[in-house]
Amino acid sequence: MKLLLRRTLVRFEFYSAAHAETIAAAAFQLLISMPFIKIETFIHAKTQLVFDLSRSIDLHQTSMNHTNEKAIAGITTGLINEGETVTWTAKHFFKTRRLKVQITQMKPYEFFEDEMLEGDFKSMKHKHIFRPEGSSTKMIDEFSFEAPYGFIGKFFSYIFLTAYMKALLMQRNRVIKNLLKPKSGKQFYHKPTYKIHLPQTLIC
Repeated sequence: MKLLLRRTLVRFEFYSAAHAETIAAAAFQLLISMPFIKIETFIHAKTQLVFDLSRSIDLHQTSMNHTNEKAIAGITTGLINEGETVTWTAKHFFKTRRLKVQITQMKPYEFFEDEMLEGDFKSMKHKHIFRPEGSSTKMIDEFSFEAPYGFIGKFFSYIFLTAYMKALLMQRNRVIKNLLKPKSGKQFYHKPTYKIHLPQTLIC
């Protein structure tokens, strides 16, 4: 594949042979690597509250209303814990798809990680990291996935799917951040129109 890219660039005189070799090597490495998304979100709220909202089935489901995402099996409401699973259905790319994930690691209020067990991806991992910063929290998403269908899947991931997944993650983060917007210099909990199961001690 790398040789084919190099020959194409040279044949059509887009680049010199030396430049074509460098560009082809970079393009080949990009296509064979697993897509990786990292997002940092600052939220004016207690780390414990941000952590629990991030593992709330109800919040996630509501944040994905535009894809009609529903929890249909496993933990379908409340807060998901280590070792537990949830199966989601959602509409993406004109088709209703199913995804089963498991919380494979969790250290309360520091991080948790979910991993795909069944679904359309070849593999998928999402690590959620939480770092206190004064009275606020830095929430870090580290999301990696691999599409099926070999080279075609990797090419699709590069030109479209990575940006699509990043947009979904940012949408969920916006819901969490907006729910915890400060008011009058104090942390304020906006009562949502949907049900979130959280310990009352966390709500200020």
